[in-house]
Amino acid sequence: MTKTKSRFPVSSFGSDLQAVLREGAEKELRLTFPTDKIATRFMHRINSLRSAMRKEGHRDWEQYYRAGIYKDRGNPSVVIIAPRDYEFKETIQKAGVQTVDDSAPPLAAPSGDTVDDFLSSLRTPKKNAEG
Repeated sequence: MTKTKSRFPVSSFGSDLQAVLREGAEKELRLTFPTDKIATRFMHRINSLRSAMRKEGHRDWEQYYRAGIYKDRGNPSVVIIAPRDYEFKETIQKAGVQTVDDSAPPLAAPSGDTVDDFLSSLRTPKKNAEG
């Protein structure tokens, strides 16, 4: 992507905002602010950071765009940052669907001889005719 100058360069944002986006791309974060107005300003600042990262070609901009940024409908002073499909995760898991992030691939049973089979296949050395 071509780098362009943004109104607010990435360097004008605190590292704590990048940390919030990084975590929010992996798991749900709920941030409670003193007022709805401050929550709105925070959302604007986070979105401005993502935009600046994209415009400047930051190596992690795509990861940070994976996070959705929402206000809690029941409490507008709460900002939720979470992977965009996070709201479906519990239902998908209850249906028994295994996803890459919630389980390691099952280990395959050993094929062929086991250690005991191998050891039992070893023959005792034959004594030579002289000894």
